[in-house]
Amino acid sequence: MLRSVLAASALLFAFAQPALACRGADYTVGIVYDAPPARVGADAVILDVVFPESEVSAPRSDRIVTANVRRVVQGEFEGETVRVRVRGHSCSAPFRFGREGLIVGRIDQTADGQVFLPRGETMSIRRRRLASEAVSHSAVSP
Repeated sequence: MLRSVLAASALLFAFAQPALACRGADYTVGIVYDAPPARVGADAVILDVVFPESEVSAPRSDRIVTANVRRVVQGEFEGETVRVRVRGHSCSAPFRFGREGLIVGRIDQTADGQVFLPRGETMSIRRRRLASEAVSHSAVSP
């Protein structure tokens, strides 16, 4: 009996996938920006979009979601909607910063058509960016 338990335990550990957990809220990654981030390459595509409520409430997993395009801020894109690849992992919180705003990334051509590959921003980087913008705005204000 003990051998069976040990053998089953050995198999379980041999084929178990490692568990990866997000280290905290500061490491969660969102894809919606309120303003274009600094250091965006000239080849980046920036779209002002709205993700329907039905798309943002889906479970965390790799998936394609559709957003309504309000306008093209930078780059080349034509269409009223855009298919966006959302990555699912322990730190994935793509709509943490809202479901309306800017998405920054590039367009990838797949067998199923065009897919937008967004650039994410962690909560800690967002805080630093917003604090830096606030300081630079206050330095300009009289």
